[in-house]
Amino acid sequence: MASISWTYPADALLALRAREESAAAPTGADMALEELELNYEIEGDRPPWRPLRAAAPHS
Repeated sequence: MASISWTYPADALLALRAREESAAAPTGADMALEELELNYEIEGDRPPWRPLRAAAPHS
């Protein structure tokens, strides 16, 4: 069975920009700092993508 596909560079660029914008958007921006539980520790290896801090909402 034969198949054909097309790639549109402009569409790929738009999708890439949308992904970058959503990745750069802050998460939890609607939550006040006093509502966060900051008593967590991060242990283990130190890869370049390791988070700087850990937090969770008070339960």
